[in-house]
Amino acid sequence: MSLLKQAISIYIENFERILLLAFTILLPFLLFHGAISNYVFYLVADTPAQFYGDFSNLYLMMIFYLFVQIPFIQLTKSDQEGEEAVVKKSYISFLKYSSSVFLFGVVFITSVLLGMVLFVIPGIIILLFFYFTPYVAVYNERSVWKSMKTAFQVAKKNMMKLISLLLVIALIEGVLSSLLMQVVSLFSLNYFVILFPQLLLNMMLLPLFVIFTSLCYDKWAKDLYSTRIQNSNAFVGIESK
Repeated sequence: MSLLKQAISIYIENFERILLLAFTILLPFLLFHGAISNYVFYLVADTPAQFYGDFSNLYLMMIFYLFVQIPFIQLTKSDQEGEEAVVKKSYISFLKYSSSVFLFGVVFITSVLLGMVLFVIPGIIILLFFYFTPYVAVYNERSVWKSMKTAFQVAKKNMMKLISLLLVIALIEGVLSSLLMQVVSLFSLNYFVILFPQLLLNMMLLPLFVIFTSLCYDKWAKDLYSTRIQNSNAFVGIESK
């Protein structure tokens, strides 16, 4: 609960900065994702290939989600460390890591979706084990590819916590999105009237989710490091005897 309170505190204290990042980074990708997905749905409508519309929508959404997190991960880290020029550092971090996270995302999400299509469980396992890779890269200022090992170790040590975290986030987002759509549809069925509140909801929720996840990762990574230090000291103590 303390992490949630801290996440809400960071979110409120940096709300104007978060809005700026959301409008300049998150919104363009949400619009791009919507445009591409709708175009694909249009192409495959009333054809046997309608599955590809759903697949492309999920594929792009998961890839974009990976690297639009970067500025909000950096914002959380900067706030924890009491750094100044938080927004500037968030933009720099996004420019520094976005291309490599995108390439990682293509490989990562392709592996996840193939695993889900073929056997389901392997895809989910891949998703969980390497979910923290962008977080490790930003927090440790390390390349994405060199961050995979640490991401794997942190996720493995905290697997049930990670599963619970992602399920709660998905549940909250799903329920609020569904409720919002139902309310808006009472007044209008126009596509753009329904789309705008959904975009606004995503712009408000995603930064908060990323901030909370960043705090969880940071705590779990530090706990893992502390455990290793304690085990190492215990081993040295046994050897000295």
